[in-house]
Amino acid sequence: MDTDNVSVCPSVSGKEMNKYVNENFHTMLGEIGQQLNDSLGLIIHKIFSHAATTVPYRDIFNDTE
Repeated sequence: MDTDNVSVCPSVSGKEMNKYVNENFHTMLGEIGQQLNDSLGLIIHKIFSHAATTVPYRDIFNDTE
């Protein structure tokens, strides 16, 4: 049996999936941690970039040029 490839049956109940994720959290985080970090960074960057273009800084901070 090949133990390097793990597959999850799509018919697994939510309770069993939660149990599996809870028991294997550190392993899963090690596998997807960097991609998750990159994705969250892009989302946060997009939110703050959009806010920076819509907030009237010159009206709020009148001492800026």
